[in-house]
Amino acid sequence: MEQGDLTAAFVEWMDKNNFRLNPNTELIKFADERGHSLVAKSKIPKGKFLFEIPSALILGPKTSGIPLKSSASFTRLNSWNKLIVSLMWEDLNPKSPWRPYLDILPKTLNTPLFWDTKDLELLAGTDVEAELGADVIRNDYDTNILPLIEENRSIFSKAVDHFPSYKRFGSLVMAYSFTNLNDEVVMVPMADMLNHKTGHNNARLFMSQGESDEEETSTPHLTYQMKTVKMVPPSAELYNTYGNLGNSTLLRRYGYTDDINNPFNTVGISNALLRKHYAQHPQIINRLDYLEKKDIYVKEEIFSVACANENEDSDLECENHMERLCFILRCLFCGDESWEGWKAALEEMEKKKGDEDGFQVEDIAMKYSKDKVSEELLSLLQVRLSLYPTTLEADLLQLNLKKDILQNANIKPSKKRKINQTQLQQADLPLNLKNALVARISEKNVLVNLINQLQSKPKPKKTKK
Repeated sequence: MEQGDLTAAFVEWMDKNNFRLNPNTELIKFADERGHSLVAKSKIPKGKFLFEIPSALILGPKTSGIPLKSSASFTRLNSWNKLIVSLMWEDLNPKSPWRPYLDILPKTLNTPLFWDTKDLELLAGTDVEAELGADVIRNDYDTNILPLIEENRSIFSKAVDHFPSYKRFGSLVMAYSFTNLNDEVVMVPMADMLNHKTGHNNARLFMSQGESDEEETSTPHLTYQMKTVKMVPPSAELYNTYGNLGNSTLLRRYGYTDDINNPFNTVGISNALLRKHYAQHPQIINRLDYLEKKDIYVKEEIFSVACANENEDSDLECENHMERLCFILRCLFCGDESWEGWKAALEEMEKKKGDEDGFQVEDIAMKYSKDKVSEELLSLLQVRLSLYPTTLEADLLQLNLKKDILQNANIKPSKKRKINQTQLQQADLPLNLKNALVARISEKNVLVNLINQLQSKPKPKKTKK
């Protein structure tokens, strides 16, 4: 069936199931990676109804017809895997009540999880590469899903490798699912078709509990209604923003990138990088071991750092969004006397309060050198920047944006001309390369800006004797 026919079948299915749509909106299919979305035919004021999805159309483990709900192998799955397996089963069922919806879901995704080895090399050094989790996904399938499939071969054919289906629907659940008021992870048709664009959010999904549709159950049903949160001009796309996400996170989860100057871009400084950087310093490693033993930080922890917004007070010792990393550095580089005193105070507080009361370890007094913390932070940022095989300038040149960036650098922040996705699309580059370049540039911009700020920090004046 052609894509246009699939879209028409989906709309017909929604209409037959009492789906309500604002007549001033229209479902369209973009020719690029944006896929389906909703646009306004005419001006829509703030707070207006866009559409309502009946409870019967919500697809989740409870509403799915999968005949495994009471089996031990299914009930022990986490909520995400329950939904993924339910989607896998519904997709295998040609008579599934959600057939038109399942048919319109993307068959291929642009997330790096589906890139080939050559394209994955474009992400070398990025947070996307570090957090891709392909091995974790494979292990989850082999450990939790494959045993369930083996136990239910009447449902899941032995002649088919079901891992590609698990991988696809797992990615769709990450990108498209919602958590309802009952803390259930579910798929909400139509609501999941609205795209994200930083700073352009104009719609939001509202959920509420109503009276039960069934007399024999006391469980209230949920209503799902999309409304505008600001005025939407004619022909504008409706956006239901996914959160304050930087380009690397957007690429990893959803398979696309936003503007290069996305204000929510971050870069991760991992525990592994900390340990490698200080591997030749036993005292530092011993302190890291102690902090890990006390659960003050975990082995897999990644400290996200970001640039301060223009209207925020910038503190170079703990640059905006880096307080936790700076706290760890204070612990690592305070004097021996201060370190021993801090440990004693920590253990005394643990005895008095206990874990159930909780307390902030950062509040325990500690003497340390701000200049030393800034120096070590600068060193870590420089090491993190060195992990990329290409330079920021080379990436900008490849996107033909060097001139724009250099011009912007000489303009006051409030008057900077934004480099938007339309400009990026003008570059004749493969989609994966373009997205990888945007992710790399976004991360490197954060690092370079922070390094420049730290290097420009006034050094303390030496007092004359």
